[in-house]
Amino acid sequence: MTAPLEARRSGSAFRPRDVVLLLLLATFWGHSFLFIKMAVSSVPPVWIVTTRMTVGGVLLMTIVGALRRPLPRDGKTLATLAFVGIVGGGRGR
Repeated sequence: MTAPLEARRSGSAFRPRDVVLLLLLATFWGHSFLFIKMAVSSVPPVWIVTTRMTVGGVLLMTIVGALRRPLPRDGKTLATLAFVGIVGGGRGR
């Protein structure tokens, strides 16, 4: 019985703002796959990947700049990010 109360105290409870952000994420993610499916019929896949990576990189750098937070520079964090990027970028079948 104390778990829900403890979650509220620690600040990990789901708030209405979190629900809105989750729905926004789901909308962007879902539309991304729809647009890819439509684009593949007329655009080579390499251009789709290049465009997605470029737009994503520019968007992330814009967010980092707007938040004025420094990029990670320590080796452990960079190694972890590289690992996730390599493993997470693999082809699914």
